[in-house]
Formats: sequence, C-alpha cells, structure tokens
Amino acid sequence: ACRRLLLLLSLSRPTCRRRRRRRPRQNVVAASAVARFVLAAAALQAHLLLWYRYSPSSPVWVHVQDLHLPALSFVVPDRDLDAEDCLALNSREWLEGPRFTNEDPYSNDANADADADDAHTSASAALIHVPFLLREPRWASRIIEQTLAHSSSRFVNVWDNNRTDEASIRIRTIRLMFLSLYVQQHLPSLREARLRQKHPSCRKAFEQRGVGEFDYECPGSKYVAVYLTGNGLGNNVRTEMFQAFLAGLTSDRIVLFPTRERSDNRTRSGWELASCDRSDYQCMFVPPSPCVPTLLALRNGYRLEKAEIYNLLNSGTPPPRDSSNDNPVWILQPHLGILRMHRDNPPNATLEQFRRYAEILLDHAAGEEEEGVWRLVRRNLFSPDLPPSRHHYKSANRKFQIALTVYALRPNRKTRIHLDDIVSNVGGDLNPELLFGLPIRASDKCIRESECLSFRQYMRAASQQILRHKEVGLWGHVPTIVLTTESTEIVQAQRNFSDSTVLQQEVGEMNFSFVRNDEDVLPDSGWIKDWKWRKDAPTADQNMLSVLAAVKLQLLPRLSMGNCCSNLHSIMNELLNGGLGAASENHFTCMQDLDDIELRICCWTDASCKKQKQNFLEQKKNRIIPTSQR
Repeated sequence: ACRRLLLLLSLSRPTCRRRRRRRPRQNVVAASAVARFVLAAAALQAHLLLWYRYSPSSPVWVHVQDLHLPALSFVVPDRDLDAEDCLALNSREWLEGPRFTNEDPYSNDANADADADDAHTSASAALIHVPFLLREPRWASRIIEQTLAHSSSRFVNVWDNNRTDEASIRIRTIRLMFLSLYVQQHLPSLREARLRQKHPSCRKAFEQRGVGEFDYECPGSKYVAVYLTGNGLGNNVRTEMFQAFLAGLTSDRIVLFPTRERSDNRTRSGWELASCDRSDYQCMFVPPSPCVPTLLALRNGYRLEKAEIYNLLNSGTPPPRDSSNDNPVWILQPHLGILRMHRDNPPNATLEQFRRYAEILLDHAAGEEEEGVWRLVRRNLFSPDLPPSRHHYKSANRKFQIALTVYALRPNRKTRIHLDDIVSNVGGDLNPELLFGLPIRASDKCIRESECLSFRQYMRAASQQILRHKEVGLWGHVPTIVLTTESTEIVQAQRNFSDSTVLQQEVGEMNFSFVRNDEDVLPDSGWIKDWKWRKDAPTADQNMLSVLAAVKLQLLPRLSMGNCCSNLHSIMNELLNGGLGAASENHFTCMQDLDDIELRICCWTDASCKKQKQNFLEQKKNRIIPTSQR
C-alpha cells in the first residue's frame, strides 16, 4: 500500500508544460489514477489503524518523526532466517568489536515470560513492550521492581487506584517521569529486540560474535559517557549519575558508566566502589540502557569543556555543532558547582524531552476511566516544585531530581535478592507505621563536612520528633528505632545506651528498642580510600551492599530524621518524598531544621547556622536564653 501510494504521488507531480485540452481518454485515465490514489490511501489508513489497535508490538506512533528516532516501521519476516539475515541490522564494525558490554538484568528472572525458553527471549520480550508500559501493568511492574521501592509503597501501588489527591498525583507524575527516562534509554533498541524476540534461533549467530543477551547496537544512537569517582555513593548519585542522566535526557543520548582507560589503551582503571570482575557500575546496578558502542568509539569520544557542560545542564544548550561535537560519544566529567541547583525546574529542553517520551506512554495508556487522572498528571508534569521551608539542599523536593535518582539506584537482580534477605531478617515482622528511622553518619563526616552529635543527643532529638508528631502513633508506645551507621563507635554507644537505665532516663520518659543490620561492614568511614588498604577491610561490593541495605531499611519507617549535610541522607529523604517507603505516608526531618537549636547539625558551608548555634550556646552558658528557645 505504501509503495502504491508513493508511485501515485510521483505520477501527480507538477509540470511546467503548457496545459493542453484533455481528450476523453486522458480524462478517463486521470479519473482512474485519482480513484486508485483514494483507494490506496484508504487501504493504508485502514491497515495502520488495525495494526495500531490489535498489535501489542505496533511500531507506528504519532511522535516518531517528532522524536528524531530511527525508523521503527520494521516488519520482522516470518520465514526462517540465516546468520546473515539475523545480523542484517548491525554494522560490521560493531559486530567485529570490541564493544562495551552489558550484564543482562533479566537473566534467571523469576517473572520471565511463561512462553520464554530462556533469558534471551525474556530480555527481548521486555524491550518490545517499552512503549506500552501504561497499558500492560505486568511489564511495567517488572521495571518498577528493579527500584529500591518496597512492595507496599505508594510508588509501586499508586496505579491501583484513581485517587486524584495532590500527593497521589505527585507520585504518579514522578513514576511517569521515571518510566519516560526508561523509554528514552531503551526505545532505540526496539527494532533489534523485535527481530531477536521473534527469531530466538538468531541467538547462536550473536553468541558466535560475542554479543551478549542485553547488547544492542541501536544504529544512529549517540552516547554520553561519565566516569564515576571514588567518593561515596551519595556523592556519585547526586553529582556524576544525576548530571549524566540529565545530560543524556536533554541531548537525547544514551548514558554509559564505563571504566576509565589508562594512557597505554591496554589496561582499564575500574570504579573504586566496585570490586567484581568488570569493576564498574554494573557490579551492583542494572545497566542504564541496552545500547552499547564500540570501545573504539569510546576511546575517540569528544570530551566536553566545563563551559559546554554548564550550558548543557543549566540551559539545555548543546555545544556548537562542529566536527568534534558530532562525535557519537561525549565524555562528560561532572563538577560539584556546575549546576544551578536552586531552580524550580530543569531546563526547558529537558522538560520537553520528558514530555515527548511521556506522551508515547500516555498515548498508549489503557482505560478511559483514567483520562481525568492522566490529565492532572500532564498538568503536574510541568508545575514548579516549591522549595522546602527551611534547609534547602541540592534540588530538594524536585520531581525530576527524584525520578532520576530512582532510575540511577536500580540494583541488579543479585543485589536485590541480598537486599530483600537483609530487610526480611531485620524488619520483616515489624509494622512500618510504628518505626522511627535514625541513620547516623559519623567518623569522616564529622571531620570534613558537618558537625556531629553524641548518641544521647541523637536520642533527645528522636524523643522530640516523636512528641512533635503524636498523630503518627509512636507516643505512648516503646518506639522501635531502625538504626543504620558506618561507625563502630555509634554501634557501641547504642549498646551502652540500651543497657543503661540511667542514660535512658536522661533522655526522657520514653523507652526505645533498636533494630539494625548485623551484617553491616562498619568501615568507620564513608570514603573508601580511608579503609581499603586495611587487612580486614571488606570488599568494595560488600561495602556497597551495606550502604544500599541502609537506604532500603530507612525506607521502612513512617517517621525519620537525618543529617542532610550527607548526600546519602538527602537521597533517603528524596526516595521517601517520591513514595518509595513502606509506610502509608512519611515524615522526614533534616536535623538542620530541628526546633532545638542545640541539637541542630550545621554543615561546614553554613556559616549562619554555626553563628546562630554559637550564640545560643553562649546565651545558655550565661543563662540568658529567651523563653521561646528554652
């Protein structure tokens, strides 16, 4: 039908010749041509409508041209394919490699397709359903399960109801942003995935060339590569990973976290926070995308200048188009101060990308009864987020910040199994509604980035928060505190506190019980360089598992407080704000915002907090404290 239509259009092109009087036979031929044109157009329209309505893997979308994606109207042949046909979509350079490789996130997946014979079919089957996640909850749930969200969380279950209250619409919007980023990073692999899924026999042809189950060329795609640093996980997420996904979404590029190649081009320097064989982000996390470039393309990537990174992330302006910028791989090295973090929304170019990919999902959403809900979500997608009333840490309370953070922290299957076991052993029989979360960063944090409190001061602050939020229901009970820390000193202080009636009476009338992860590695520093050379030091992967377990455990309680000078504690706050917690609602308080000035923790850059606290302590010493602050 398409060929017939194009042929008729080519026959009807304008001409410069002088018009002549048509003979009767010419009139008949012209009328016949017009009739054939109308019939061909009608047949094409009917064909496309049927294809769109009844095919779950329909490749015809309204926004394909708008998104500048590769042509997706690829029809997979039904006949048996030989090796040459199987590899027809891939270039010789990519097939011959060497290539960057991915770990398959669907290998040995317990929720694999019932018709799937192996993980290969499962991975490709998951990819061909990417545009239809809102109308196929089964596949959407498999993606949501990759996050740190608890199974009882609002982030997981928000689509089980049509509530239109502000909190529910906000969580729906964050989840839609998360899935939009997923679509942007996975959609270019659709043609290859459809071919592999329909013809599992092609697997042997790819295996012979060393192509992994989750390795796709995605012809025409471009990349932004970011090398992660040896700083803590919180710093990496809020700097390198956040800026990588922001740049990738804004420029419509695939995100990579490769290992750094040394000057001799033979050996590679791995990520210091990973210790598996590949020594990179995928030791513990799901690959950002199935698309992978050749190592030659990575080696020849264009390294963005600091000014170019600043313009890209803050205004959405790409580097000037020249031979170096057209390089398929950009190398981006983020900087702490490069983002104007006190903004209400990301650049307009980023929001436009969110809109485009969200519209692909919304165009295929199921259920007319939800049209009103999705209308509110569309409106909320661009509404600015109000900053917190007090302590304003980087991008606090921003929907796009939360969505990108959730996407960056998707543990791989092996890590998820370990995390589920830890959470089950620590808090499997506890009621999240009656838990109090207390993450404590001590050790190196007290030297470099913030003040620190004694354990008794932490317990005083916890008592005040429980009293302040009486409606939560902890007051009048024996609250169970979920304690996570990297410090052996804090763990010992907690044991001394639990064993001493005198210490507990100094805090107040309230008694406490504690639960913590007995498998914590307790390295006494959040900076791996401080302890990696010790003989009894844990491996980097063991430490990462301990950190992720702390985050997952702190998503259990309904009421929490933490030190927002710590990037990791700020991430806990964001994930709770995004609805990933196990309780029905969450209250997280930054200790910079405590009513009791003496118990506030001042960050090393906050001179006003330090001055206010110093004045308060001097007045207390001289016993001239105003009544309202006693």
